[in-house]
Amino acid sequence: MVRVFGLQYAVRNAKNYLYGKDATLHYVVFDDSVKMEPFVRTQEIMFEATASAATKTNNYLATINAQVYDMTSAGYFDYAIGDDAVDPSAIIPEGVAVFGKKVIAGRGAPLNFFIANSISTTTTPYRFGFGVAPHNVDAAIGGAGPLIVNGLPYGKMNRYKAGVTPGRRIGQPTKENAKNLTQRSNATFTAFTKHDAAPRTGITAIAHNIKQKKLIVMVHPDNSGDLSLQTLRGKLLSIGCDNAIFLDGSNSSLLMVEGKFITRAAPSKNKTNVVGIGFKY
Repeated sequence: MVRVFGLQYAVRNAKNYLYGKDATLHYVVFDDSVKMEPFVRTQEIMFEATASAATKTNNYLATINAQVYDMTSAGYFDYAIGDDAVDPSAIIPEGVAVFGKKVIAGRGAPLNFFIANSISTTTTPYRFGFGVAPHNVDAAIGGAGPLIVNGLPYGKMNRYKAGVTPGRRIGQPTKENAKNLTQRSNATFTAFTKHDAAPRTGITAIAHNIKQKKLIVMVHPDNSGDLSLQTLRGKLLSIGCDNAIFLDGSNSSLLMVEGKFITRAAPSKNKTNVVGIGFKY
């Protein structure tokens, strides 16, 4: 049995996944033997077309958008003068995308977080951490923001155990104070929550429950209702998740389930997104 957002499920469908909805939050639950496969838009076509083609070719059960990105000057010019897709060579993903132990897109993001998948590791096929995503894995995505990492929640400020002398409220605590943390501050988390539209802004996130061996893929569509990162983090902690990261949100958030669009990116992001992630067994 697996409990997800207050509901308990036993056997999922024959394809071994569960798609559900909790208010405005869409989620797909997999056994963590599921494979994570990044894919990249390499042509001047819309991202939805790339995601649809990748999903059909690879039989992805779920497909989402990936990390945040920047654009070159040429990219901004291309974006401004037309309604067609921006040349992917002008898009710079923050954080590398790794597939088959090779970097397929992006640049290092040493101050952000990553998710990595090693298919051959049956004990913990998914790991999460701080820094540049590892390259010697089956798949990885860097440039992510943290919700929970190795059991420690992340938020706007450092919080400490009751009864101990608190350390600094923001930033790196001392080694002595770090062991007393109950929440770690993070600038990416803070920046996301200061978004003009928060908490109605879109969220794309991935979480892992090690004990139950479940991977949860989640998308809260942009401007669909109130759901803050703090609330989502609390939901994930309540169902026993040990790790969770968030990717590019706002109107970039996209989710497909077996090739059907559940939520779509805005036209502006359809022109510019380049990296997505598919999930399959």
